[in-house]
Amino acid sequence: MTAVLNTFVSLTLILGSVSVFPSLSMAATDTALTLGQAVQTALEDNHRLEAAGARVRGAQAGVKAKRGSLGPSAKVDYGYTRLDEEPTAFGIQSGEQNQWDAHLNVNQPLFTGLRLLSGYQKAQLESDRARLELQDLRLTVALQVQTAFLDLIKARENVTIAQDALRQLRAQRDVAQSFYEVGVKPKLDVLQAEVDVAGAEQELLAAQNRVQTQKARLNTLLGRPAQSEVNYTGSLDFTPFPLPLKTCMAIAKKHRPDLALAQKSVQIGEKTVRETASARYPQISANYDYYRAGDTPAVDGNEYQDPSEWRLSARIQWEIFNSGNTTYQIAQAREQVQGLQAEARNAGTEAQYEVKAAFLRLEQAQKQIRVARKAIQEAEEGYRIAQERYANQVGTNTDVLNAQARLTQSRGRLTTAMADYQQAMAQLFNAMGLLRPALTTTGLPLNTSSSST
Repeated sequence: MTAVLNTFVSLTLILGSVSVFPSLSMAATDTALTLGQAVQTALEDNHRLEAAGARVRGAQAGVKAKRGSLGPSAKVDYGYTRLDEEPTAFGIQSGEQNQWDAHLNVNQPLFTGLRLLSGYQKAQLESDRARLELQDLRLTVALQVQTAFLDLIKARENVTIAQDALRQLRAQRDVAQSFYEVGVKPKLDVLQAEVDVAGAEQELLAAQNRVQTQKARLNTLLGRPAQSEVNYTGSLDFTPFPLPLKTCMAIAKKHRPDLALAQKSVQIGEKTVRETASARYPQISANYDYYRAGDTPAVDGNEYQDPSEWRLSARIQWEIFNSGNTTYQIAQAREQVQGLQAEARNAGTEAQYEVKAAFLRLEQAQKQIRVARKAIQEAEEGYRIAQERYANQVGTNTDVLNAQARLTQSRGRLTTAMADYQQAMAQLFNAMGLLRPALTTTGLPLNTSSSST
């Protein structure tokens, strides 16, 4: 009996030295990435961001193209004609059979009913919209990476918890086996412990699989092969959030790119209305034409005609009737603007909801952390008492196993609450339109009159 109790005490001391939350940080290597570094890597290498960047450059080129349409354009044509016979007038030869001609036309739009100007301004707005879409996508990618990174850290914490639980259950099984061998406890205690050990081993395997799954997801978000070996380092820390809800709302109104996107869409729609309405007005342009002709490729004339002539003209074109086509197109464009304005108002209310929902989740997780920490202290004390009662033969093996299960659950709840808190903070930063790769709370824009993401 003394040997059994000594063994039990030794195991208890060993288990007592196991940390509830051992450090998850790994040895630094060249490929080690923290949360902030992982987000920055994704912002540089993510394929969707690369595509969005190409759209921004394309929209900027479109602005230059529309600006070019405001200026003059020039066209040149050059040709050769062979007649079946020499041209004559009143029986007298008036030209050559071989005729070469060249023509230069320079056109300058003078008034197009604001069609060209509206198109240029619309292209500028579309360039701004592409830039805002890129900013919004950067926020989305950052949130995805932060969520996946924290899920990975949470999965690693759960592996550690599962390993601790398995060690404790194996130790309890060994104690139950020792008691059974000396005839103090029944075989049932050993069998119960064996079943719980098997269950703990399955939980550990599942937790280890979740780590690999989350790591593959994170690799993908960073634009790397899913099987890449990258050392992601971090821990689940608690950092108090310093801003009240009202300030978060004000920051979101000023910083969220999707709200600016909605307004840009309305402005683009208004330019489309004006562009469509330009068909109601006359189109005025000036032209300069220069002609050369001759019977050789040099178009230097011949004895029957001068080599060159030029013309300067102005032209007005006005479509005065098209069976109501323009009227209905304008009505269609105006209705689209009404719809875009409604969508912009909806985007504003959705933004307020997202900020408040993330803020409430942050507060909830903060409260759950306090409760979970207290629950762990009570569960550890309950587990210690259950072990002592079993060692003194006044408690049952079931009491010990139940106490150990409650301790594991308490540790898991704290891990979940810690991960939820940081993920809620990431969602809140995203809802405010702020790019915070490492989820730092220093230097937040308390002055909401500034606008920078």
